[in-house]
Amino acid sequence: MKSSLYSKFLAVTMALFLAATAFAASGVNKADFKISDPVQIGDKQLPAGDYVAKWKGEGPNVQVELTRNGDVLATVNAQLVALDQKAQQDVVEITTSGDGGSRTLTGLQFAGKKYGLQISGATKQAEMKTDSAR
Repeated sequence: MKSSLYSKFLAVTMALFLAATAFAASGVNKADFKISDPVQIGDKQLPAGDYVAKWKGEGPNVQVELTRNGDVLATVNAQLVALDQKAQQDVVEITTSGDGGSRTLTGLQFAGKKYGLQISGATKQAEMKTDSAR
């Protein structure tokens, strides 16, 4: 009886270990951020709100899914860039165009992280929007 119980325990432990190892090896990174005002990204308009950026790999080129409430709202190409020091707070980089003032998401930095995401096709930011309310 004890041998059977021990075998079951060992099998469950091994299954959990393998599942955890597979998840860690997937290399999925994610970070939360907040958009205070609507922004454009590609052909999508993202409303103000809380988001999660998810990407695989260590860069420099990554594909980022921008999700809200578990739904993928946009998928964009980005470069994972090293920062000189850890970001003090979340930073949402936005470019405002002269024609009609459309606001485009160009980059993200995450509080406590020494890396950021530069959205592909984005130009140097004309405005940096920080959200210290997080």
